[in-house]
Amino acid sequence: MENGAQDLPVDILYIVFESYAELDRPAVPQSLETLLLVCRTWHDVASHHTRLWSTFHLDFQTKEDAVYWAPCVSRRLVLYTANALLDIKLTMPPTAKHISSDTEALKLLESMLIAFVGKAGVTAKRWRTFDVDETSASALSCIMAGCLSFPTPNLQELRIDWLRCRRMLLPNTSALKTLSLSKCTLAGLPNLASVTSLQLNYFYVNTMRESVEDQALASALNVKMMKIETWKPFNLAAKYPNLLSLELCDSVHAGSLAGFCAPVLCDLTLLVKAGRDYLSVVSCTGIRLKNVKKVRIGLHGQTSTNFPDYLEGLRQFLKEVVNLETLIIEQPEVASLVLKLLTDDCEHLFQSHPVRLVLKGHSTELGRGEERLPSINEFRKQTKCVPDCSWDDLFLQLSFM
Repeated sequence: MENGAQDLPVDILYIVFESYAELDRPAVPQSLETLLLVCRTWHDVASHHTRLWSTFHLDFQTKEDAVYWAPCVSRRLVLYTANALLDIKLTMPPTAKHISSDTEALKLLESMLIAFVGKAGVTAKRWRTFDVDETSASALSCIMAGCLSFPTPNLQELRIDWLRCRRMLLPNTSALKTLSLSKCTLAGLPNLASVTSLQLNYFYVNTMRESVEDQALASALNVKMMKIETWKPFNLAAKYPNLLSLELCDSVHAGSLAGFCAPVLCDLTLLVKAGRDYLSVVSCTGIRLKNVKKVRIGLHGQTSTNFPDYLEGLRQFLKEVVNLETLIIEQPEVASLVLKLLTDDCEHLFQSHPVRLVLKGHSTELGRGEERLPSINEFRKQTKCVPDCSWDDLFLQLSFM
């Protein structure tokens, strides 16, 4: 048996080891270190397979998970990772919130986080990915801010939910490519100069200097994908020469896009509450809507909508994206408005080139000329949108959807 194990090619052993690593948790009888005991060959290959020991995707369901992982993390950081870059992901489902009220479990989690940082932040310099979900960040909020105060020159991806901090974070993020902050209240954003993917969901800056957030956003000149979700005014007063995809959710206040410029933007998502949000985009001279090829539109949240008002903004927006190739619609309510427009006062749109309509797994090519109405009626049937009717009847039926 031992000879058979020794004879396996290294690339096959890597597959075996990584598959085993995915099962590494308290419920499994043997930990990952068991691989080292099979034979000398396995010991040598496994101990030198850096990714095995430098990838920490830790899911905390119960207190036993904290009991298992706290010493395991400390041991592996010392024995096997050497100078390897670290990929860290901490998840804790909402059903495990009780862990944060267990004193022993919380101390174990805190000791684990401190181990990831290292003395004077020496281990934090090796972070490549740091991903902490909402429940984990809330449970570790007492020490999380301190752990994020050290330089992370190799950090490429940072995702954090629900963090509260009164100090500036991450003084050195020169390699950062992906940043996602959700429901965080911070003293400011890290350096965004190298970021290519930026996502800010209900992000707040708790400082008297309102320009801190705006200045940070203006520095993200290499960003290619940006998502901003907020109900409060924001200011994207900068030129983003590489921005290809923009997603704006909740509210787009008048002036939020004043000074904004994205000359190569081709993918635009608007999940908004009112017609004025569309008009804020239409009035932005820095967005060349005629160059946009892919659009996703829809309502944001579950709030009641003034559909006549929403319609007016939507109408003006569709008249501007004249070279659109794909229109993705999030809800049947919005689709009903779009389909009515395309057979009414916007029927002249998209007659010179093919446009694909998409709604919840259904897709169709918008008909042109005499084929327009039949193609739309068929799409209405497929997607359960409001059948062809007057505007008054449409608004009445939408009010009950």
